Amino acid sequence: MRRDADIVPEGESKSRPDGLHSPLGESTDDLHPDGSIASRFELHAESSSLEAMVYERLKAYTSSLQGHLPEDMYRLIMPQLERPLIKVALELAGGEKKRAAEMLGIHRNTLRTRLRELGLVSHDTNEGR
Repeated sequence: MRRDADIVPEGESKSRPDGLHSPLGESTDDLHPDGSIASRFELHAESSSLEAMVYERLKAYTSSLQGHLPEDMYRLIMPQLERPLIKVALELAGGEKKRAAEMLGIHRNTLRTRLRELGLVSHDTNEGR
């Protein structure tokens, strides 16, 4: 159920607890009158939110398949999203895995596993950090 505080006037963005702003609000279950989610995103094409940019790139990717349905999209795409996320966290943490893991909201061992699985482990790095 929506509360008045959840309604965002058209053209305004909704502030999130993490300090970021989303022109689409928090909910992804709002549908365009024609029933499509895609149209809702396209209405906010001028937005430069991360979610909108990723959506547009994924649409371009699926369009490039020339009518073929993609298979195993999650396995193909998630590492491509996770790699830069982890790289940025490590850069912000000055290379300290413990701090990067805290920024990401995951355990340090999970980060180390993901680094290995994503091929981001450099043999000259200090695993103890």
